[in-house]
Amino acid sequence: MKKGLLCFFFMFVAGCATLPPADPSVSVPQVPEGEVVVYIRNGCPYCAHTLDILADALIVPQLRNITESRQAYQELLAIHRVHFPGQEPIVPVILTHRDILRGYNAQSLNELLSGEEISDRENHQHCLDAFDGT
Repeated sequence: MKKGLLCFFFMFVAGCATLPPADPSVSVPQVPEGEVVVYIRNGCPYCAHTLDILADALIVPQLRNITESRQAYQELLAIHRVHFPGQEPIVPVILTHRDILRGYNAQSLNELLSGEEISDRENHQHCLDAFDGT
């Protein structure tokens, strides 16, 4: 009996916590040269590690918290729809003028910051037109 109630409670809570669907009218934001945007969520330890690495490099990013902003969440979905199709949306996501790096990978983040070739090809996009929304 307890197991059945627990399952019902979990399904009820999970149903209430359903995230909104992706809005296809939201496009990937453009990041001006020299700026860094980081998509985060509350309580994410990987987001905190990413911000620590950026702080150590004296970079103050623009934060877009997907927990607190529906627009930030929709932008995150757009980034994944356009640049990482078929992959589950995750945070952190780091955007610069020419690069998108998804997920936490200290080596890749340090490579990005130093201008080196990024070794994690699956979670990185680099192109001149990375933010054209196509």
